[in-house]
Amino acid sequence: MRVFIGIELSNQVKEYLDKVSRIVQANSYKGNFTRFSNYHITIKYIGEATSADLDTLEEMIDYVGSNHESFYLTLEDLGSFTKRGKHIIWMGLNQGKHALKRIYNVFESLMEENGFERDSRKYQPHITLGKNIQSSYEQSNVKIPGYKRQLLVDKLTLFWSHREQDELVYTPIYECKLQK
Repeated sequence: MRVFIGIELSNQVKEYLDKVSRIVQANSYKGNFTRFSNYHITIKYIGEATSADLDTLEEMIDYVGSNHESFYLTLEDLGSFTKRGKHIIWMGLNQGKHALKRIYNVFESLMEENGFERDSRKYQPHITLGKNIQSSYEQSNVKIPGYKRQLLVDKLTLFWSHREQDELVYTPIYECKLQK
């Protein structure tokens, strides 16, 4: 079972992201864009996990949830990077991303203590809008509507990444509330 730890987003935030994604799509001629239901913030990608791994991951999520308070994030501008040869367009995070990075660092330590692999790349919190994007524009020239609301991060979620009818689906399988 392929899993990752992340943050679920409200439908209101997903609607905004979908609007931005449509603008990017209109300025692109190729790409795999994130489905509405799959918008999320990844904290830690795990990969394949056994049932024993899932039990350990749930314990780690409970530990982190009980030792961290809820916080707010704000959305930033579009960004991009290349990962394994794929051009990825993403929405950046601003206010609150340091709290997210602290949570990531705790997970990294717990992963190592429990026999999971540490991530060799620097953690860049973001929301993926699309992969394999080929476009005829510079991101800095695309005008996107601003999102002035803060996003409340009040729980951690373990997602199962799988395919249903050849569509990628992220299904929440475990969650833990952060402290108030």
